[in-house]
Parts: sequence; structure tokens; C-alpha cells
Amino acid sequence: MIRIDEKYVKNLNNILEKIDYIYILKNIRGIWDFTDPWFDFDDMLSVLEYLKIPNQESIKLLYMGIPANLSELSKELGKKSIDIMIESGIWNYDDGFVKTNNLIVLAYQGIKILTEINPHFNTCINRNTNVYIGMDSLRLAENIQFKRNSTVLDLCSGTGIQGLLAARSAKKVVSVEINPVTVKVTKFNVALNELNDLIDVRLGDLYTVIKASEKFDFIYANPPFIPMIDDLEYPICGTGGEDGLKVLKRIVEQLDRHLKDGGQSIIFSQCLGDAKQVFFNEFIEEYSQKFKYRVNCVIKERIPYEFQLELLTELTSKFNKNFDKISFKSKMKDIYNSMGATYLYTLLYKCSKSNGVDAGVCILNQSNQWDLDSKSEFLNTVSINEDKSSFELNLNDNRVGFIDSEAKDIIALLLEGYKVAEIADELYDKYKNDKKYLKYKKAAFICSILDTCSKLEQLGVIRQVEVI
Repeated sequence: MIRIDEKYVKNLNNILEKIDYIYILKNIRGIWDFTDPWFDFDDMLSVLEYLKIPNQESIKLLYMGIPANLSELSKELGKKSIDIMIESGIWNYDDGFVKTNNLIVLAYQGIKILTEINPHFNTCINRNTNVYIGMDSLRLAENIQFKRNSTVLDLCSGTGIQGLLAARSAKKVVSVEINPVTVKVTKFNVALNELNDLIDVRLGDLYTVIKASEKFDFIYANPPFIPMIDDLEYPICGTGGEDGLKVLKRIVEQLDRHLKDGGQSIIFSQCLGDAKQVFFNEFIEEYSQKFKYRVNCVIKERIPYEFQLELLTELTSKFNKNFDKISFKSKMKDIYNSMGATYLYTLLYKCSKSNGVDAGVCILNQSNQWDLDSKSEFLNTVSINEDKSSFELNLNDNRVGFIDSEAKDIIALLLEGYKVAEIADELYDKYKNDKKYLKYKKAAFICSILDTCSKLEQLGVIRQVEVI
């Protein structure tokens, strides 16, 4: 169990400073810190070893969870610092090696974040993670509003990343998390970033630990949204009930009690829908009209539910013994089909009190609009010339880019009038052994075709036509 004490926090900060940890990560990941918190494990290991970055043992242990040789680590950090890390519960000794208790340190926009290791990494000890940073965390983090002297409520706070960012301008931040293990890590992160005076971390279930009198300029939330059968094990940070909306509905229902006039709530979620709409938008439309809210629904991504189901099946299998993948998929498909769901939408809800002006839901759809039934027409004459290992794509004899063999084959079938679903049926056997499709099978291949169609549309090569 992690221990929160000034000595332990200070020691970790000293270690990070001594080995230039944040500077090294920034150079490895690029100027933007990271757009995806997780990376290909083997590729990153190769990068670290190739660059011959100093303090290799420390970096690998802190960043990737790779056990460090005690003798070598002692040369980098000193035995005393290691002992204090052991006392803190973050590391442990094991037969001449120092290992992490499933905890590593990430850095984002200058803040330091202690978090658990990605369940997909081979160094992960506990796949039923309590504390996790994913793309959802970052997409919400990118939308944090900086307003001087504001008050902020961060629901489902996880590592605390939203609250940590908001505290740069806020005069008060309240972070709420239901998981006691996660709360300890959040409090450690608050101390690690020296923000104890600004951030109040509370253990509880959403608004139950918020006083009736407490109102906020901003309410942020990254709730659990994964659709999941109730009797199966799954990380608490991800489970949103069978329709994925169990927590999201509760957050929205009580927004008006705790949002100041002129305030704004930003919620990141994933919601089921069909090809034309997000099902949850009906609920939030009713809410917006009742309480006079203007809601901007920004749709970032739309994927066929089959792909999401493949991902979900693989991850769920890691948490449940004697797990029957076929039975699980069948039950989940029954749930989706009963709802009429065909797609999973990734989106942001930006909710503002409108005082009756422009109340309702405004949808900004930034997602790929191609679907399984899409057909195309070509806008101009297309030709493809082979160029070594790739193919040159020309539009009216002008080069517009280079494509691989997969895209070339997709274009050939689009020219023949095939729909996306028909292209998948025709080409899957040819590409199914590509490593990027081995794990998630045909669903991943369909997503690749949809993405290719969208990119061709952006290049002005094709446009989508309505199928009658």
C-alpha cells in the first residue's frame, strides 16, 4: 500500500530531479509530452537502449516498470533514496533487484503523475487496475479551462490529472473518487506537484461528498463508460453498466445543483448509438430543455461496435478465470442489438447554463462519417503508379500522395462500386495475417477501410454517395 508522507514525496521528487526525468521523457516523447500516454513496449525499450540515455536503470524502472539491478540502481540514485522508495510502498526488493509495485511515473504538461502500469504491458503486476491514464483522460485534459480564481469540481478523478491541471489557475479544486486505493494515489500526486493548499481530495460517490451549498465554476468528469455485463469482473475505473451510462446519467442529473450561473461542465465519455445518432443525446436534450442548458456535443470518433467488442473481450478475459469469449460476445451482442446499437461514439459534452437562450443540444461531428453501407464516387481521373515498396496516387495526372498495397486494393474495389462491407469481405483473407489485424481480426480491418476512405475523401479523390 502506498504511503503518503512528506518524506516519501520529497524523496521521489529529488530522484526525478536528479536524473532529469521530465526532461528525458519530453525528449523521448516529443514537445507535446504525449498524445497517447501509452506506447509500444518493445519499441520504446529499443529507443532507450539505442539513445544510451544516462541513468538507464532508473528510467526503465520509473517509466516502464522494468526491474532494476540493485547494484546499478544504487550507483545512479544512492542506496538511501532506494530504501525510502521501498518504505513508501512504490518499490520493493526482490533477490538483487528493485521492482515496482505496479506503479510508474508519467509527465504531462509539466505535471508529474504516479499511476499504475498499462494492463497490456508485460511488466504489469495487477491487470485489474485501480489507477489508470488512458486516451479519455487526455482528451478531457486538453479541454481544461484556465480561469483565474475559479472553483473546480473534478468527478471520477482517477490519478487527479484534471484537477492538477485546473489548479494552475483555480483558487479551489475538489477532486472526488470512489475507489480508496485510487484516492491514496491522487493525494500522493497532489503532494508530488506541491498543490496540497489548492486541491481537496475526497473519497466518495460523485456528489454525495459535496455539500448542497457548494457550487463551482467548472465541473469536469471522466466517468466509467464501458458497457459491461453486471456479473463479470472489470476494473471499477471502466465499468458503466450494461449500456455504459450508469454513472454518466447520475453526473448529468445533478449538474444544475452544483454549477454556478455562467459555469460550464465538460464531460468525456463513450456512448452507444446507430449510424445516425448517439442514443444518450435524447436524455441530455430533455435535461437541457428542462434546466435551460446549452450543450455542445463534440463527437471525436465513431467506430463499429464489433471493433469495440473485440477490444472489450480481450481485456475482460484478463480479469475473469474460465472466461468464455464466445459466450461473452453473444451476450454483449444481444444487449447491443436490443438497443439498436451499431456504433460506439467517443465524445465530449460541454454544458453551459443558457438562461433560456439557445437551450438544447448542438452537435459538432468531427468523426469519420463513412460506414459499412457507404459507397463512393470518384471526383476526377485516378491512376496508381508503382514506386518501389509503395504506390503513387495521382489525381488528373497530379500526384496527391503515396499509398500501400492495402489502400491500392481498396481503391480498386471502390472504383468497381463496392460498399465498405463488401470490400472487407473481398479483401480480408488477403490481409488477415497482417500483425495489426491478428488480435482484433476483421473488425480492425473494417476500421482500417473506413479510415482509408476518410483520408481519400480529405484528399479530394472520392466522396460518399447515398445508397438507395
